[in-house]
Formats: sequence, C-alpha cells, structure tokens
Amino acid sequence: MTRVQVTTHIKPSWASALPPIEVKAAASSATEPGALAPPGASSPLDLDTAQPAAPHSH
Repeated sequence: MTRVQVTTHIKPSWASALPPIEVKAAASSATEPGALAPPGASSPLDLDTAQPAAPHSH
C-alpha cells in the first residue's frame, strides 16, 4: 500500500484578522507490482519531499 498525506496552512487575503486554516488531505492505493524502492527507502514510495507550502493569495 502507498499512502500520501498533504497538509498546508492557508490564509485568504479577505480573512487577515483570522489565523491560518490547516487543510489536510490523504489518499491510499495499492502499490503497483514491480515498483522499485529508491536506495535507502523503506518502501517504494518512502520519499521525504516535505517542503513548506508557498503562501496562497486568493
């Protein structure tokens, strides 16, 4: 199984007096047979790509 979770904080421009809102989403799926793990990963998609989210200005 492969699981992906994304978390970000958003702050609409029209809500400047309010604190940022945390938004989360997650998805799981069966990993394709034959997928190879990168060197040092504990699973085929064990990638540490977490980066701070860019500010949204909507």
